[in-house]
Amino acid sequence: MVRKTIVFRCDASPDIGLGHVIRCLAVAKELRRQHCIIFATTEDNTNAYIKNENFKIFFKKRNEIEEVFLDRISSILN
Repeated sequence: MVRKTIVFRCDASPDIGLGHVIRCLAVAKELRRQHCIIFATTEDNTNAYIKNENFKIFFKKRNEIEEVFLDRISSILN
């Protein structure tokens, strides 16, 4: 099997909740043995859930538009 880099783009905050991050973490934990997992998210205290699992994290810069953030991630991975 070819080892791939998989990026999970998800955010969490007190306003939007943790559901999406928790579900992405569950999938990421299953994939981590075969693939390189990276989380792309905004910088927030809720990132402790991701950090506690020792996944690499790319942080979106303050006021950075989504397209620029995704382009930045893509350029780092290529």
